[in-house]
Amino acid sequence: MSLSVLLRHRFPALQMDMAFTAPTPGVTVLFGPSGAGKSTIVSAAAGLLRPDMCRIVVDGQVLADTASGVWLPPERRRMGLVFQDARLFPHMSVGTNLRFGLRRAARGRVQFDEVVELLGIGALLARRPLKTALQLPILYVTHALDEVTQIADSIVLVEAGRVVASGTLSEIAARTDLPLAQRDDAAALLLCRVAEHDGRRQLSRLEGGGATFWVPLFDAPIDAECRLRIPAREVILAGKPPDAISLHNIVPGAVRRITGDTARRSVLVEIALPHGALIARVTPDAIARLALAPGNPVLALIKSTSIEVLGG
Repeated sequence: MSLSVLLRHRFPALQMDMAFTAPTPGVTVLFGPSGAGKSTIVSAAAGLLRPDMCRIVVDGQVLADTASGVWLPPERRRMGLVFQDARLFPHMSVGTNLRFGLRRAARGRVQFDEVVELLGIGALLARRPLKTALQLPILYVTHALDEVTQIADSIVLVEAGRVVASGTLSEIAARTDLPLAQRDDAAALLLCRVAEHDGRRQLSRLEGGGATFWVPLFDAPIDAECRLRIPAREVILAGKPPDAISLHNIVPGAVRRITGDTARRSVLVEIALPHGALIARVTPDAIARLALAPGNPVLALIKSTSIEVLGG
């Protein structure tokens, strides 16, 4: 089960040539600067833009294939699309706007009343979108990385009409050769499960990435899934375990990649775990003192209070 996109299109100031595959079901986030091509991908997938060349397949169904002349109209693609600008008809109520598209779509198992109840918008159905006067949140779009880390299963990095990289959020966030790790707020993301709550020590034990992490005690059922966000600036590297230290997390790994960051006069180090990775931002002097190189064993030291626990 996957989403596959191959797209080429020429704009006056930009030549787009992008391809990626992402697993389904799940949330795939397109991430990149304004003008990179994110909206073009969405518009082509929804059938609102016919690129010069494209092939778009969702779970085996071909939505578009210019080589063979396949182009399903938007109403047959069964996609919901939220635009960056207002697309509600101002002379219609909210309910009439929603049913306008519903009349043109094939009947599916998800019913109108179920969606209204799920979203809690029943009280809004009779209203009209007077967006200027009431400043209603008709559309919410964010480029905030902290929100991406909470909702994304997969991520596609887009720059200047090209796909820089794509994969799971955990994989992409921990690659020091990609833009996410070059940010000030760079962090590793690990999928974990709750293994233990120790009330006496006021700590919770999480398992993920083939490693164990202790965090301040929090309320969650045993075996519940969650995400850990571990900032690169909070990871200390060591060659051997310290004799006595307040840190609760001493995680063994191996150096996978070392990337310089001249803008910050620092170095990014990827630490491979059995089923994941961490990243650490250190000084070039630290690399020399620890004699770190790809393949070398290393210990990642992390304060429990530095680890952010997100939802599953």
